[in-house]
Formats: sequence, structure tokens, C-alpha cells
Amino acid sequence: MEFKTNQSVGDVVPNWTARANPSTKPEYNILHGQYCRLELFTPTTSSTAIQQLYDAFKPTEQTHFTYLYYGPFETV
Repeated sequence: MEFKTNQSVGDVVPNWTARANPSTKPEYNILHGQYCRLELFTPTTSSTAIQQLYDAFKPTEQTHFTYLYYGPFETV
């Protein structure tokens, strides 16, 4: 499977089905790992945190949109 970026996105997974959205369970809103923390973004997420994330990924943004049908974006 190829998209306009010519980046391979892998093989089709037969019989794959979507799983329940984990954001509906509060225990999954923040996941702590050994080297990082994953936190669910919500309407109350700090705009500073969102801007920092945007700035961190901006230099390599073209590769981040392989799986998405929209973007990249000029601003947050």
C-alpha cells in the first residue's frame, strides 16, 4: 500500500476490527511508562502543551501525515 508520500504503510491486516475507545476510561487518560508519559488531550489541555508538541514535530511533519488524509498544517 502506498500513499502520495511514497512511504510504505504496510500490509492489510485481514479481519482487523477497531477496539473500544480507551479515552472513555479515566484510568487510561494518563499512561506512565519508563521513559515517557502519554496524556489524553482534551478541550481543557493547556495551549502551551499543545504548542510545545506542535513545535517539536513541525520539522518532520511531512512523514507524520502518511496515515492521515488531511494536513500538514501551517499553525496550531
